[in-house]
Amino acid sequence: GDGAPYWTLEAAGFDVDNSALHDTGSAVLHPFWNASSEFGDMPKMMWTNNYWKLGTATMFTLFFAGDVYAPGMTVESTTAAKQPQNGTCGNETIQKFLQRHYLQFIDAVAETVKDCSNVIGFGTMNEPSNGFVGVQDIREIHAPTLHGHALSAFDSMRLGSGESLEIPYYNPHFRYDSQHLLNPRGKSAYRSPELDVWKRVGVYEIDDQTGRRILLRPNHFALGPREDFTNTFLQPFYESVGRTVSRHNRNFVTYAEPYFDPTDPYPSAPEDLANTQQLFGWAPHWYDAVTLFLGYYNHWFSFDFEWGIPAISPGIIEWTFRKNLRRIKRGKGGRRQSDDMHVIVGETGVPYTGSEADYARSLDRTLRAMEANDIDYSLWCYEANNNNVDGDLWNGEDLSLLSVDRGRGLQAAVRPWPYQYSNGLRVVSQRFDPVVVNYRLVLEEEDSIDCMDCTATVHVFVPSCHFQEVTSFTTPGDTVSYDPSTQHLKWVISSRLMGSLHTLQLTNALR
Repeated sequence: GDGAPYWTLEAAGFDVDNSALHDTGSAVLHPFWNASSEFGDMPKMMWTNNYWKLGTATMFTLFFAGDVYAPGMTVESTTAAKQPQNGTCGNETIQKFLQRHYLQFIDAVAETVKDCSNVIGFGTMNEPSNGFVGVQDIREIHAPTLHGHALSAFDSMRLGSGESLEIPYYNPHFRYDSQHLLNPRGKSAYRSPELDVWKRVGVYEIDDQTGRRILLRPNHFALGPREDFTNTFLQPFYESVGRTVSRHNRNFVTYAEPYFDPTDPYPSAPEDLANTQQLFGWAPHWYDAVTLFLGYYNHWFSFDFEWGIPAISPGIIEWTFRKNLRRIKRGKGGRRQSDDMHVIVGETGVPYTGSEADYARSLDRTLRAMEANDIDYSLWCYEANNNNVDGDLWNGEDLSLLSVDRGRGLQAAVRPWPYQYSNGLRVVSQRFDPVVVNYRLVLEEEDSIDCMDCTATVHVFVPSCHFQEVTSFTTPGDTVSYDPSTQHLKWVISSRLMGSLHTLQLTNALR
């Protein structure tokens, strides 16, 4: 699964013993949507809509900033009964309660794998959110796209408190479809009205005579002029995770993951994160969002979310992807944050669009942009039980590289890459074309080495599924050897001069 465990929602006062969260519009829950045909089949990627709804937004707000925006809310005050009892809660605030349990979970895993040589570190949290924090006016819709039921934060609170509302519904192409009556039976998302956190802290009240919801603090979640969510709330959390894992193994890297900010889709790591006592990396996610949401590959159209303009034509799309990933690796203001910490795209991938060829083209387009910036990445996903009907078995997604019904994506996913090279060398760029089967790698001498007789060695993984035999082109004097049985290529650079470029070009000799 993905998200907060049910017992944490109960600790915050929510009713998790039935379909209340779904019925009140507080969350889109796949099983309950399928059990009701009133809105038709559940659209793909509908889970993203949950970020802006009451359940998810409340939990993230309480987790990261409960002490500020829900002051005085304690676990004892919610009369939670089912959370794990490994410690005394007393009147512990909900934020401290949630973070304490989360860090205990991280601590247990770090203790278990502390001596495993194949574990290099820990991600802080998968795709965190600011919740309601930073919303200037909760009467306004703050979701970045109109997808599914479009709610303001206050709409969500009203629905969760038991009110029925007519809400606009937008189809998967982000176009207005119709009005839907949500929560027609007037259910509450909470186990009792007294546990409604935002009513309790005075964001709104309910008129005893009319039942009308009266907004008292529309700007309750607004940040101050010098505040931002990352530095105020996320960075202390990053450092808590770092301290937790590093006490088990000082070489563990804590990979901080940013929250999704529509106003800054390619955020930089906090500038002083690399100056802490723990080892930190930066692991934002990146997707070809147009293909991901629309569910089909378009060779000619995409969108530049940094500049807010369409990207039209294959060349402009590829340039846009490279530009945006370069922003992730380098950071803002021209500084190269990858000099201070390891930057990795923690998650990327493409959806299966019904065509093996389009899937491979789409994945290749994404990975070419990664290679052009020499940025590490991890692919989402591998689901052993993926099939043609149910996809990845999770909310309609279908991104798995392999499927029980078909093999797919390996032509584009299995690619050459340099996995070891001498000190002083830096990868400038690399490019692989799985169709014509050629590979180009460019390295630069960064250190102050001026030695015509000095050599450098580069080891490259060269998959034999593409290269049965290799024809290579390098600087005269360099030597290249390739063993297809081990898929290992060794490139020896014959001389080293500061600032010089070294290029390796490979083609499949059998084509």
